[in-house]
Formats: sequence, structure tokens, C-alpha cells
Amino acid sequence: MATIVVTLEDRSIIDAFNRLQAVSRDMTPAMNAIAGVLKHWTVSNFVEQRGPTGKWKPLKRPGKKRGSNPHILVD
Repeated sequence: MATIVVTLEDRSIIDAFNRLQAVSRDMTPAMNAIAGVLKHWTVSNFVEQRGPTGKWKPLKRPGKKRGSNPHILVD
């Protein structure tokens, strides 16, 4: 009768999971970085009058009074 012995050296995997768990306890730095990128995109979209799908469509009634700023969504 043959015997097969399998030995797993999983210490490196366990260590990696432990590091991941330690880092993920406080997600504040990651969330701050993501928030900074989203804020930058939003400000850029307003400055350039565009969105994720491209340039903003003009107003349906361009003659309608909407304030002194010619940029859409700024007033």
C-alpha cells in the first residue's frame, strides 16, 4: 500500500492575509485619495462643461433668463 503525504507551506499566504487585514482596518487614507480624485474630476467637468459622456447639452430654451453666468449649471 502506498502513502502520499502533502505538506503545505502556507505561512507566506497567512502573513499576506494578516498584512491585508491590518491595512484594511483604517480605510481613511484610501478613501481620502479616492475623494481627491473624484473632486478633481468634478471640478474639471464644471470648468470644461462636460460630463462622463461628453460635452453638456445646450439648454432647451437658450433664451430663457438664467442669471449672468453663460456656463450651464454654474448659477
